[in-house]
Amino acid sequence: MTEIPSLKTVLDDDGTALGAWISLRDPLLAEIAATSGFDYVCIDMQHVVRPRHDDGHAAAVARTPVVPVVRVPWNEQGIIGRVLDAGALV
Repeated sequence: MTEIPSLKTVLDDDGTALGAWISLRDPLLAEIAATSGFDYVCIDMQHVVRPRHDDGHAAAVARTPVVPVVRVPWNEQGIIGRVLDAGALV
């Protein structure tokens, strides 16, 4: 298996970062995306049927070398704290 360079390395080298956006409910889809060769996986909490969507998605991505990014529905301290606790890095 080829090692995935860190997102910081890609951006520092003026490379192009490739990512997947997940807006579906099943954390398994985030894990599949994270093992597919992307530099990051973004979990979109803003445009989903169920806005409280942090129940395993970031944790599923955090188990891989891919950077878990979460787009929160609004700038609210409790939501941001939950997704950071779940494993989001950005």
